[in-house]
Amino acid sequence: MFVNKLTLVTGGFDPIHSGHIEYFKAASELSDFLVIGLNSDEWLIDKKKQAFQDWDERSNIIKHLDMVSICLLYTSPSPRDRTRSRMPSS
Repeated sequence: MFVNKLTLVTGGFDPIHSGHIEYFKAASELSDFLVIGLNSDEWLIDKKKQAFQDWDERSNIIKHLDMVSICLLYTSPSPRDRTRSRMPSS
């Protein structure tokens, strides 16, 4: 499949709510393929001291949204987090 434009949205989305869904809708209108980089539970714990919904729950909800093409595990690329990221680096 050829993708003309790709949009990447990243975040914790915890708990996922209607504002996130509207954000995904708007992002999907910018391209042909919407990728959600979903931050890990560890990232949420570092940032918020807890994860309300675990990664599996958040990703399951997100991947079932019609506007989402793919949902990947993502950890923000700060120097401290790079070693924990499961995304390939460029």
